[in-house]
Order: sequence, then structure tokens, then C-alpha cells
Amino acid sequence: MKCDLVIKGGRVVIPKVGIRAFDICITGERVVGLISPEDGVEGNATIDASGKYIFPGVIDPHVHWGHSGSIASEIPGESRAAAIGGCTTIIFYPLGNSYYDKKLPIVGPTGPRQNKTGTEVIANLGEDYGYHECRAKTESLSYIDVAFHFKMSDQARIKRIDSFIRDWGISSFKFLMAYKNRPGAFNEFRDGWFCAALSALAKYGRAVACVHAENDEVVEYFTERVMQKGGQGLSAWAECRPDFAEAECVSRALYFGEITGCPVYIVHLSARRSLEEFNRFRQKGNKAYAETCPQYLLHHFKSPIGILGKVQPPLRTEADCSALWEGIANGWIDTLASDSCATPLAVKRGQGDIWTAGSGFPGTATILPLMISEGYHKRGISLERIVELTSYNAANIFNLYPRKGTIMVGSDADLVIVDVNLEKTVTPSLIQGFCDYTIFDGWNVKGWPVLTMLRGRVIMKDGQLTVKESSGKYIPRNDFLNNQ
Repeated sequence: MKCDLVIKGGRVVIPKVGIRAFDICITGERVVGLISPEDGVEGNATIDASGKYIFPGVIDPHVHWGHSGSIASEIPGESRAAAIGGCTTIIFYPLGNSYYDKKLPIVGPTGPRQNKTGTEVIANLGEDYGYHECRAKTESLSYIDVAFHFKMSDQARIKRIDSFIRDWGISSFKFLMAYKNRPGAFNEFRDGWFCAALSALAKYGRAVACVHAENDEVVEYFTERVMQKGGQGLSAWAECRPDFAEAECVSRALYFGEITGCPVYIVHLSARRSLEEFNRFRQKGNKAYAETCPQYLLHHFKSPIGILGKVQPPLRTEADCSALWEGIANGWIDTLASDSCATPLAVKRGQGDIWTAGSGFPGTATILPLMISEGYHKRGISLERIVELTSYNAANIFNLYPRKGTIMVGSDADLVIVDVNLEKTVTPSLIQGFCDYTIFDGWNVKGWPVLTMLRGRVIMKDGQLTVKESSGKYIPRNDFLNNQ
């Protein structure tokens, strides 16, 4: 067999197949052969992966580019960091958000933009909610491939679901059960139209509702009381967003999904109570999926990172971390995502207290290394399971499979060569992202990507970007319509 490129000598981690000794043949952007080393194969170029593992490119299904500024300023750095961490595809939440309106001011220390109502924001974005501009910018600036989720902020958008899926190739839709009717947020979430939206999505079979599950009224009630008594730090932040506020919304969202038949994907699940509610519904055979993030596995409200760890949902207890690791091991949790928000350090610090500190932090670059180090080496999580969590399951849930999320003939040659014994200390300069900090700064991590390939092209080698221009493409996710 003759091909453009052959990767030889590595152990290939293939989802649902296992770890195999194959030479990977690539022509153009696709894998064209998985050949036994004894059979021999010729390529115009060869990469030696001896002693290393080859994974499918990481898919980070939960990213917020442009969270604290413009997508134009964040995308180059954040996509570079993603490639360094072995990520080749991200799905992010841009559409209908205020940061695509150039007329709006940049966020202040507490986050929301001022002097614009949500209605004005949407009007300024126009009929396409910034879709065409956002797609053009990401394709011109990103080093990795990109897909979009769509933010469902009001009832009017339900009527356009068919267009969003058929014309834009968007098959996943974000619902915020929190942040209702707050300045700059523009979120008119109501249970009634949420059910109507789920019913509309259910007609497509493969469309997914992504749900941020936090009970807004519970959070507001406890926040007021925690602030009145002078609470501070991550413990106060966790106290005002209690675990049952998340668990109740997980239960409610999954119940509505059960009634309507719509697949429901719970984003950034953070608590044992929530995981128990989730599993109760999934055991009944519902189309339910759970995502968690490295911060909820590896940090808690007593962690020394202080206000750098401010995030929604909050960092919780060590017992919650342990419960989530159990969910990783037993298969209850489907995906790992970063919920990456590249909030600059000055914004994170605010005025030095938890209430003025900015929320969110970057994280795409460390998903895979942390899972190899903390999951494979320390907790015995298999490499096959790690691939499911970091790539395969997201590809299946979000209609990227089999183009993404696996290594098979016909799939995109999105590959990561990993040295599972390579040790590095995490620093901002190692990650090379938009932000000047990481919540894992100083951690010794064992297991790092040494090469990242996007659609047959090497974009990262030995921790450095190897391309000078953008490599990314927008990936529509509506191929399933052809089977309807």
C-alpha cells in the first residue's frame, strides 16, 4: 500500500476496539489504512511513534471563546494551547451572546456588560445572531477545527430550530436554567417553553439539549444570606450555590427530556447529588449524557488556588471529587470538557474578594495530560476509557462521528502521539494560551502529547506550534438528516 504519510511503531488506542499495533496510513486529510507492521507499507513521509501511544484528537465540547474580550483576541492563543494539549476540535457557545456585538463595552470585574438590555443585544446581532461573522472569524484565526452550540435564550428561537440545524449545521442547543433576566445576560428561560423546545428537538432524533443545571431562585436566596453574613472565599461561593440547587435542576431537566423524548446533556456536572439524580434517570433508559470537568475532579473549595477557582457551578467538597472519579470509573460520566473561559488574571482577581472576582478560567490544554497523569497513572483508568471520555463519546453525542473521535479508515487524520511517561510541570508558558495563569500551575503531570495532527497535517510537535497560519475549519453537524 502506498500513501502520503505513514505513522509507524506506535500503539494505537481505538475506541471500542482496544490498543493495537498498527501503522497508520494517511492520504490527504483522512486515514486510509490501519496496517499490521509485518505487512509493510510505504509512505512519501514517515513519522516514528515507537514507544508511544496514538490517540484520536481530543474533542473539547464545552468552550467559551470571547468570554472576557473579543474572539479575535482570544482564538489564536486558546487554539494554540488546545493543539499543545492534543485537542483538535472544540465546540463552543457563541451564538446569541453579547460579545459578538462590536458596540458593546468589555466586561468589568464582575462580569456582565453594562448599559445594554438583552433585547438590544439581540437586535444588534441581527437575524443570524452573529453566526456568519463568528464562523468567518474562527476559520480565519483558529489552529484547530470548530463547531458551534446555539444558545436558546428565548421562546422565539424555537421556531427557527429547523433552520439552525439544516442551514447552519448546528445540532446542540444550550439552555441556562440559571442567570435568568439579569443585566447583559438575556436569558428568558421558562419551564414551559423549555419543554416546547425539547419537543421540537426530539423530532430530529439526534439533536441534543445542553443544560446548565442550577436553580436560580435557590442561588439568589443563599447568595443574599451569605453576603449579609460577610462570607468570603471559595467556601462562601460554594455555600451560595449548594449542591441540591444543581441536583434539583438535573432532575427537572432530565424529567422533561424523558417526557418529550429529547436527548439531554448535562454540562459541567459537579456534585455527588447531581450524579445520583442523573444515574437514576439514565438507568430507566433515557437518552441522558453527563459531562464533568477536570476542575471538579481535582479541585475543591479548600484548594489553595483561592479566588482563581471561582466558577459556576462552584468547586465543592473532596467527597464530591471522589464521587465524580467513581462516575468516571463506572461509566456514568460520558465526557470530559474544560468549560474554558479565558478570563484574564486582572479580571479574575477583581478587587481581591470572591464577589468582585471574575468567573471562569482556561483549561482545554490540560484535559488529556491531567487524565493520563491523575486517571491512568494514579487511579488505574484505562487508556481506552480516557479516549472515550476525551474524544469518542463527544463525537457520538454531538454528531461528529465517525469523522472525528476515532481512528479508522475514512475518519479525519486527527491524531495525538502521546508519551505517557513524559513528565512536565504545568506553567502558563508551557500552555502558551491567551491567559497568564492556570489553576494547575506548578502541578507535576506525567503523560503529555508530543505531536498533534489535524486532518493529516502536523500542527504541534514537542510542545511548539508548527504552523504559522490558521488550520481550522467549521464542522457542520447535520449529516444525520440524510437518514431521515
